[in-house]
Amino acid sequence: MKYYIVLEYKKDYYKLFLLGYTSDGGFFVKDLVNDGKKYLIAKMLIPSPDRRKFGKYAIPIEKGKYWVTTNSPKLTHHVDGTVQISGTGIMSGFYKFFKGHKGVSTQSMNLYKNDNDGGPVFIFHTTNLPITKNKGKNQILIKKSDQLIDPYYKPLDENDYAFTLEFFYFPQGVVARYLNPSNMTILLQHPNYGIISLRYVPAPECSPGGIGIFTRIVSMGDTENQFFFSLNGGASADLEGGEFEHISIIYPFEKDRTGKQKIKKLDFAGFNKFKAILDSIIYKIKSRF
Repeated sequence: MKYYIVLEYKKDYYKLFLLGYTSDGGFFVKDLVNDGKKYLIAKMLIPSPDRRKFGKYAIPIEKGKYWVTTNSPKLTHHVDGTVQISGTGIMSGFYKFFKGHKGVSTQSMNLYKNDNDGGPVFIFHTTNLPITKNKGKNQILIKKSDQLIDPYYKPLDENDYAFTLEFFYFPQGVVARYLNPSNMTILLQHPNYGIISLRYVPAPECSPGGIGIFTRIVSMGDTENQFFFSLNGGASADLEGGEFEHISIIYPFEKDRTGKQKIKKLDFAGFNKFKAILDSIIYKIKSRF
């Protein structure tokens, strides 16, 4: 099951990406809207919630790892909690002979164990989205009634708007108990916004749970009228330093977002392709002996 996530604002429509469920019960995000530029992939350490104040913390650039890709990335959250970046022409998976992951991955919430509060399992923020046509098929339409004007980052006027979407994961038992089938929404007690309504994304029976979407309209801030988005997912459990790790897809790629940190290439080409082929050859040779 997969759906295009579409926002309605005033009389315009904005298609964000394709959200679907995997055969193992996880979910994925792909077909991110873009205008032909490169993507930045980041693996960041973020201060855990008990180490920061709401809306007032800085992401330490020097604690991040960065990759760039010319291809459209796909974020997948597998049922065992493995979260990875993949896609056509992008390095992904594990080496068989060499150690480590070919691309970018982290360990997050196990969807069967439900060993955290359910989310948000990923967050999407965007400004100056290109307007798209509303096709009306295989989509989840986020209507005005599903959106909250953020009281903390309130837009200055109707033209000063950006969108932040939080995606929560609910076990099937919770969905069965609290889903309102008349409007496909679930109520949630949010730590910052009180009781909110989430738009539910129907899940297949094989999935241990389903996703609810909370949408906020916020001030765009100083964005210089540039189309921008960030998709942040794969939040890990708290690490020893009072931080947690997550993966971000940021668009468009701009060098100044990473400071002086080294940026690796994530495309399956050049040295990356050579190493993957060499890994496969050596593994096959060793397997014979």
